[in-house]
Amino acid sequence: GIRDKLVTGVQTCALPISTPVRDEALHLFEQAAQALPARVDLRLHLADLYLMEKRPADAISQIEAARAAGKVPLAANELLLEAYLESNQKGRAAELLPEMIAADPKNVKLYLALGSLRNEVKDYPAATSMFIKAVELDPNSVDGWTNLASSLYLMKEYARALTALEKVAALNADTPGTYFVRALCFDQLGGQQQAFDN
Repeated sequence: GIRDKLVTGVQTCALPISTPVRDEALHLFEQAAQALPARVDLRLHLADLYLMEKRPADAISQIEAARAAGKVPLAANELLLEAYLESNQKGRAAELLPEMIAADPKNVKLYLALGSLRNEVKDYPAATSMFIKAVELDPNSVDGWTNLASSLYLMKEYARALTALEKVAALNADTPGTYFVRALCFDQLGGQQQAFDN
């Protein structure tokens, strides 16, 4: 019956598998999710398989159906975020992230993700606040300090951007990009020699 097929599908998916076997497992999960629509766990596993198969639109439909059916684990929102980003639905990702942050307020990666999305739409103050929260939670976050410096630079807050870049340097994490932003900031502040040095 369907339960036996489902167990086989789960066992198969836990192993490194070839394409035909993976396709069969995916088909079994599709059948199971259709036969047992109230089973959120089946929908989420099917969504995960769709993401592995680079089918984010199908993953989104399964996760959104699971969310509509009731409470889902935090991992479901992580899958949904991944699916939104893979399908270039950044607006929907930006709408989901505050909900995810409320459920997991100490997750630095969520603040970085929302800050990056805010930067992309040129909402630099909102991006800056997300990056500040990220570095407050993790003072050793190179991504947090680097992104904070970039958003401050884009807001023309050059002195504050340099302060963030000092943290990057202190973490021994400078890159050609951080040297470039540092040079631009010094240039804007009249420090031509320091700009040249960088």
